[in-house]
Amino acid sequence: MSDAKLLPFLGDPEDLGKVLQFLKTRPTGVTLSEAGRVLDKSLLDPRKFDFYDLLALFSRIDGRLRLNNDGLAFLDGTPTKREEIVRSRIRQFEPYHSLIEWAFHKSGTARVEAAPSTFFRSCEFAGLGHFVVGRRGSKSRIEFEREKVAKYLHEDAESAEFHTATSNGNSSVDQAILMSGDIPALKTIQVEEGMTARREYRFTIPIAGRIASLVWDEPTLAPEHWEKIKRVGDAMFLE
Repeated sequence: MSDAKLLPFLGDPEDLGKVLQFLKTRPTGVTLSEAGRVLDKSLLDPRKFDFYDLLALFSRIDGRLRLNNDGLAFLDGTPTKREEIVRSRIRQFEPYHSLIEWAFHKSGTARVEAAPSTFFRSCEFAGLGHFVVGRRGSKSRIEFEREKVAKYLHEDAESAEFHTATSNGNSSVDQAILMSGDIPALKTIQVEEGMTARREYRFTIPIAGRIASLVWDEPTLAPEHWEKIKRVGDAMFLE
């Protein structure tokens, strides 16, 4: 399961691959300072560890970094196997999964434009689409491949075929631009008898110049993590 507690705003699959390859040569693990004497310091930038924790291919226990079984399977796996592992991590990370699900069901649109590039890189890493770097004033974006996202969202083939067939005849990569519009709540909670209130956590993410809201229930993030969640980087997440 993903150990990520914060929304990553800096991370790169190539950097992660270099860290994993190094850890494969240290089967008993290595301290951060020991790793720093071998690896480029940019690979161990503290801001990248939220991304590393999201994919959870190595452990950080008592100050030691150690390749885990999934990390070894990732290194030894085929490209298809690697994408499967990354998709499983994204599925367990509610903010990313919810945004993918929303984009897929939003009027058949398959392109998301926003500031945070780490999310886009993660989706490309999982084989769900193509990350396009913004140039000459255009925005960076992810162009989802609908058939692959349908398979990700719906494990059985029948559900995947249904959602692909009802996408208004769009090709595998839809070129429309996703606008935030009237965004529905992405998570609902059945209020049990005797409950007087429910608490939600909400993030807003700039998409196509407007604001999209992601909402999920309290069990996803513990209260002590909520105060740490606001970030100043290439994106700002607000209450």
